[in-house]
Amino acid sequence: MVGNQLEEKNTQDALILVGGNRPFSPWNTRDLLSTAFRHSNLLIGCFSAICVLAVLAAITRPPEYASEATVHVKHERSDPLVTPGTEQIQSPDRSISAEELNSELELIQNDDLLRGVVLACGLEKRPRNGASADRNVALAVLRLRSRLRAAVVRKTNVLSLRYTSPSPETSAKVLSTVLAYYLDKHVTAHSLSNQLEFFDQQVERYQQDLAKANEELERFTQVDGSVAPGTQRDAILQRENEFSASLQQTNSAIAETQERIRTLKKQAANTPLRVTTQLRDSDNPQLLQDLKATLLKLELRRTDLLSKFRPSYPPVQELDQEIANTKATLSSAESSPLRDKTTDVNPIRQWVDSELKKAETELAALHSRAEKTDGIVHSYDRLARNLDSQQLRYEALQRSAKSAEGSYLLYVRKREDARIASALDKKRILNVTVIEPATRSVLPTTSRSFYLLVGAMLAFVLAAGMIVILQHIDNTFRTPRQLEESLQVPVLATVPLDHLLSSNAISTRNRST
Repeated sequence: MVGNQLEEKNTQDALILVGGNRPFSPWNTRDLLSTAFRHSNLLIGCFSAICVLAVLAAITRPPEYASEATVHVKHERSDPLVTPGTEQIQSPDRSISAEELNSELELIQNDDLLRGVVLACGLEKRPRNGASADRNVALAVLRLRSRLRAAVVRKTNVLSLRYTSPSPETSAKVLSTVLAYYLDKHVTAHSLSNQLEFFDQQVERYQQDLAKANEELERFTQVDGSVAPGTQRDAILQRENEFSASLQQTNSAIAETQERIRTLKKQAANTPLRVTTQLRDSDNPQLLQDLKATLLKLELRRTDLLSKFRPSYPPVQELDQEIANTKATLSSAESSPLRDKTTDVNPIRQWVDSELKKAETELAALHSRAEKTDGIVHSYDRLARNLDSQQLRYEALQRSAKSAEGSYLLYVRKREDARIASALDKKRILNVTVIEPATRSVLPTTSRSFYLLVGAMLAFVLAAGMIVILQHIDNTFRTPRQLEESLQVPVLATVPLDHLLSSNAISTRNRST
């Protein structure tokens, strides 16, 4: 080992071998250059190998031609959202979000799209030795994915597409096919499938519902003979209210008349039928005259009897008794004269009776009116209830017709929107625009000098890395400075390597002799 180190560097001052790893000390340029000179053969070999490989790559690798295209993503065309409501809901945010741009990039790099491009451009290799055609297509898709670069231009809504291949015509053709397939995929992804057919079916369905609802409404008006049951019901209810008010007034009049009749009957019971109109007291002259004539006759007869008989004579006594009775009767007639009393029909009782008869007649009329009014009110109530049920049915038919009409008009409008969207898709009026189509490059993207430059840079970086690694794993002291820094003691002297080797050789010969 000493002989090899002597051949590598004869100018080394001293060599001290120690066990274990040498403590780390800061490196300088001299140490790195010393390590490079010690391992110059290894570094030159690696550098030369990398340079040779770069030259071979520059010679053997064919030139690459890139085709580029740009796509602008925008919101100029705004398709209305398909909702069950009548409102046309548009997207409130008109700016392009990062998610939308990433979605467009995913559409471009979709496996189905790339497979279609491979089959359309014939990029797959012919199957050999029993290889599967699907496997060749899958490999071609992987190659296409690796060569196709799609990215968003920073702070813009523009997508940049780049495809490289050994042929400029192939690059332009493949990128043009990618753009065509991407537009088709964009239409498929952003449009609802069969929406026009769906809206046609809905329009036909609600058209039939509208015709059926109108037919039922017309049949209702023809059968019931009422165009607006609600209006008639309101008029009937108004008349019913009027008759109800009249019935209440009649009932109040009946109660008043009954109370009046009770009052008149009570007054008639306390009022006599006739009243005295004239009362006159007078004597009875005929009676007094007769009594006086009788008294005179009796006195004359008594006088005649007294002239013949004595007062005690019984006939005389009887005659005296008759005279006394006649005088008493005469005195009674004179003391109690005759009373002449004249009576007439009582006008108050007559008025009470007439008013009572009028009240009874009026009460009967009021009862008859109340009965008829109550019948009219009940008939109006039944008619109003019937009209109310008809109005409910009429309103239900109207709601059904309006709902069918609204749905019909809604889906007619949505069908028109879908037709416009479908026409725009067919005309390729989309929210993405190919600003720059696929270009055909006449200059290769990389030259041979590029490969040589890359190889030289790679060789230089690898050589520098190897120097650092070799310096790091070296565990020997090669300079007095390293020894002083490691042991923290001053180095007083150094022994040249030539003297040390010669001393070792002399001692070896002496031991051998």
